[in-house]
Amino acid sequence: MKKFLKIFGISVAVLLLVALLLPFVFQKRIGEMVKQEINNSVNARVEYGRISASFFRDFPSFTLTIRDIAVSGKEDFEGVNLFSSERLSVTINLRSVLKGSPYEVDQIRINRANLNLLVLENGKANWDIALADTSATQTSAEQETSSLSLKLNQISVVQSDITYEDRELVFLTTLNGVNGSLSGDMSLDQALLDLTLKAEQLRVEYEGMKLLEGVSAIFEGDVDAGLSADVYKLSSRVLRLNELALGFKGMFDISGENIGMDFSAEALNGNFKDLLSIVPAIYSNDFKNLTASGTFDFRAGMKGEYGDAVFPSYFATLKVRDGAFAYPALPSRLERFFIDLDAENQSGDDDDFKLDISRIALAINGQPIEGNMALRNPVSDPRFKGGLKGKLDFEALSKLLPAGTIPEMSGMLNAAFTAAAKKSDIDNKRYQNVEASGSIEINQFTMPSVKPGIDLSIASASALLRPEASSVEVKGMQLGKSDFNFRGEVSNYLPYMLSDGELSGNLSLSSGLIDANELMKYFMSADSAEQTADTATFRLELPERINIGFSAEVGKLLYEQYELSEVKAGLRYANKILSFNPLDARMMGGSIKMHGTFDGKDAKAPLVDLNFGLTDFDIPLSYQTIGLFSKAAPIAEKTKGRFSTGFRLKGQLSENLQPVFNTLQGGGGLQSSRITIESVNLFNTLADRLGNDDLRRIVTDGVNFSFEFVNGRVFQKPFSFAHSGIDATLAGSIGFDQTLDYDLALVIPYEKLGSAVNQQLQQLSALAAGRGINLSPGTKINVRAKIGGTALAPTIALDYRDFATNLRNEIMQSAAAELEKQKEQLRSQARDEANKLIEQAQRQGEELIRQAELTASQIRNEASVAADRLRREADAQAERLINEAKGKGMLAEMGAQEGARKIRQQASVAASRLEQEADQKASAVVGEARRQSDKLVEDARLRAAQL
Repeated sequence: MKKFLKIFGISVAVLLLVALLLPFVFQKRIGEMVKQEINNSVNARVEYGRISASFFRDFPSFTLTIRDIAVSGKEDFEGVNLFSSERLSVTINLRSVLKGSPYEVDQIRINRANLNLLVLENGKANWDIALADTSATQTSAEQETSSLSLKLNQISVVQSDITYEDRELVFLTTLNGVNGSLSGDMSLDQALLDLTLKAEQLRVEYEGMKLLEGVSAIFEGDVDAGLSADVYKLSSRVLRLNELALGFKGMFDISGENIGMDFSAEALNGNFKDLLSIVPAIYSNDFKNLTASGTFDFRAGMKGEYGDAVFPSYFATLKVRDGAFAYPALPSRLERFFIDLDAENQSGDDDDFKLDISRIALAINGQPIEGNMALRNPVSDPRFKGGLKGKLDFEALSKLLPAGTIPEMSGMLNAAFTAAAKKSDIDNKRYQNVEASGSIEINQFTMPSVKPGIDLSIASASALLRPEASSVEVKGMQLGKSDFNFRGEVSNYLPYMLSDGELSGNLSLSSGLIDANELMKYFMSADSAEQTADTATFRLELPERINIGFSAEVGKLLYEQYELSEVKAGLRYANKILSFNPLDARMMGGSIKMHGTFDGKDAKAPLVDLNFGLTDFDIPLSYQTIGLFSKAAPIAEKTKGRFSTGFRLKGQLSENLQPVFNTLQGGGGLQSSRITIESVNLFNTLADRLGNDDLRRIVTDGVNFSFEFVNGRVFQKPFSFAHSGIDATLAGSIGFDQTLDYDLALVIPYEKLGSAVNQQLQQLSALAAGRGINLSPGTKINVRAKIGGTALAPTIALDYRDFATNLRNEIMQSAAAELEKQKEQLRSQARDEANKLIEQAQRQGEELIRQAELTASQIRNEASVAADRLRREADAQAERLINEAKGKGMLAEMGAQEGARKIRQQASVAASRLEQEADQKASAVVGEARRQSDKLVEDARLRAAQL
C-alpha cells in the first residue's frame, strides 16, 4: 500500500510538473501560431504584448491569454483603432482537445476593451477587414475533412467601451463602462442564447443633436440565434434606460447583402417621471426628490432592409398627457405639459419622412405657452409649418431646475407667430404662397455671467415677421461694458433657415461704447488656455450665407491699444468679406478715415486691402500705439511733432490677425509739421563721426516724402531737409525686422566738421586743388553716409572722396533702381504664388470630381444590382405563383398568369425607378463636385489677383 501511494504521489507530482511546464515550453510556438493565423486572416495591423497559456487557471480547461492586443486599420482607415483590449483570454475544454473536433470553448473573456466601429462618408466600414478566402477551390469533400468544428459556450465583456460612428448618416453612439455576457451552446444551427448587457453611460447623437447623453442602459433578454441561416431574434426581459423601462422584440437577418430587420419597442408603463429620467439635466440633479405626475405613451419600430441603396421604414410616437414636475426646494413648477409627436417614413426614402408635432404645450408657474410644427418632403421640396403662442418668464424657467442647470435669467418673452412655406415657393419668391406673420418680443431680459465676468441685459427686443422680410429692433442692450441699439430689416430669412439661402438686410447701429477687447476675450477666445485682451488668441470663424449692411455710430471704440471716438462707419458683410465704406473716427488727437476690405474666406490667411487717411496725428503717441508705425519708423520714439499721411496697405494677415510683413504692399505720402529729433542712436553716431554736435538734436520745419511697402521693407523715396546750415538728402529702406539700408547725402560747411574729419579732408586737398577748390571756412563739403545695421545698433560708413560732387542726383537714381529691383522681385514671387494657388485649386478640383465619379459609379452599380435582384425575385415569385396554380383549373392558371404579369410589371417599374433615382443622385454628386471644383478655381483666381 505504501509503495502504491508513493508511486501515485510521484505520478501526480510529475503530471503537475508537466502541466506547469508545458505552457512555458510551447508559449513561443503558440504566439507564433496566433500571429500567423491573424495575419493570414485580416487586412489590418495587429499588435499585442505577451501571450501566456495555463492549465491551472481554469483547470481542467486550458486557457490562452493575449495581453495588450490592438487592431488598427490600413489605407482609408490608417491610424484608426478598431479594437484594443488589456486582456483577451480563451478557455478551451481540455477533454475536447484530447478527443479532437469538435473543440469546446468554455469562455472567451474580453477585459477593458475599446471597440471603435466607423463608417466613412462613402459607406466603407473599418470592420470589413477579412481577407478573401483563397481556399474556395477546395472540393466539398476536402472542406468537410479539413473543417474545424468549434463549440462556444460563453462570451463575456468587462469594463469596456464601444463606439459606433456612421459619417454617412451623421450618427454616433457610444457606450462606456460596458459589462456583459452572451451564453449558450453556439455550436448549434439554432440556439437559444442568454444576453446580458449593462452600460454605465450611453450617448446617442444624430446630425449633431444629442438624443441621449450620460444614460445608464441595461438589457437582459433572449437571443434566438439561427447561426446557420444568419437570422437572429431578440426579445427583452429587461430593457432599461435610467428609470425608463421598455419592451423590445425584433428580428435581424444578416444572411444577404442587405441587413433585414423588423423590431419594435414600447414603454412598459406610462409614468411621466420615468420618461424624465432620460433627460440628463433632470436625472443628474437629485432625481429621487423630484415630484412628478402625468402619463405618457411611447412606441417605435423599424421594418425592412438596410443597405447601400435601401433603408427600412420606421415610425415613432410620443404622447404626454398632463405632465408636471417640481423640485421641493425650488420655487418653479412645470405643469400642464402635453405633447403629440408622430414621426414616420413608410418607404425608407429620405424624402418620405414626415414629422408632426400637432401640439406641444406647457405652463411654468401657471404661465402657458404652446406651439406646433410639421415637416414634409425634407429632401426634394421641404414643406414646413409651425407656430408659437404664449408667454415665457425667463426667471421662472431658470429656477425650474437646480442651480447651474439652466443659466440664471430674468425677463419676459411674448410670442405669437405662425409660419408655413415650401422651399420652392421661397426660392422662386412666390411669397403669396408663404405664410409668415406675427411677432416676437423680449422685455427687461438679463443674463448675469453669460460668460465669466460679463453680463447681458436687453431693455427690449422685437421682431415683426412677414414672408419676405422681418423688421427687428433692439433697445438698451448691454453686453459687459459695451452697449448697443440697432434697428433695421432682415430679408430672405426663411430661405436662410430652411435651405441654403442667403440672409440679407440693412441695419443701423448706435452705441456709446464698444469694448472689443472685452468681447474678444470672452467670446472669440473662450477656449484658450490663457485668455488675453489682444488678438493673439483670436481664431477667425466667420459665418456664411450672410449679406448685411450696417451704418454705425459709436461714441467710443476700444480695440487692443487703440481708442477711437466719434466713430461713423458704413459697413457691409458679404461672402466672408467685410467692406468699410468708409470708417471715420477721431484717434490720438487727430482724425482717421479708412475704406477698403477685409477678406476672411481663408481663415488661416485673411487678406486686407485698405486705404488710410491719418490727419494731424501726434508722432510719439503714434509710435507707442500703432505697431506698424513703430516698426516702419522707430525714429518716431524720440521725435516730437505731428504728422499726416495717406497710404494704401494691401497684404496678408496671420491666423491671429497680425500682419505678415513680407506680403505687405502699397504706400503713400507723409507730411509733418515742425519736428524735433533727439537722443537717437543714428544721429548720435553720425555726430560723433562728423564731429558736429548739432546733429545730436535735429530740428526741421517739416518733411514731405513718399514711401512704399515692398518685400517686408518700407522704402522711403529721396527727400531733403535742412538743419543748422546743413542740407541733407535721405533715401533707402527700413525692414520690419528693423534692419537699415539708407544712403544719406550731406552738404556741410567746412567749418562745421570736426578736426578728425578735417585732417582726412586735408589729405584729399591735392585732389581738390586740381579742380580749383580751396578748402576754407564757408566751403560746402559733400559727404556720403552709408547707413546699415539695425535701428538699435546702426552702422555708418562715410565717404569723402567725392566731397566736391553733387551726390543728391546719384542717391535718387540709386534709390529708384533699388526700389524697382525689389518690385520686380515681388512681382515675380506674386506670379509664382498665383500660379501655385491656381494649380493647387485645379488639382483639388480634379480630385473632388474623381472621387465624385467613383461614388457615382458605385451608386449606379449598387442600384443596378438591387434592381436586378428585384427583377429576379419578382420572376421567382411569379414562377411560384404559376406553378402553384398548375392543375387547379384554367381560371386559376389564367389568374396566376395575370398575377405573375403584374408582379413582374411592378418589379420592373420599381427597379427602373431605383435605377433612375440612383442615376439622378449620381449625376447630382458629380454636378456638385464640378460646382465645388469651379468655385475652388475661381476663388483661387480671385485670391491670385489680389497678390
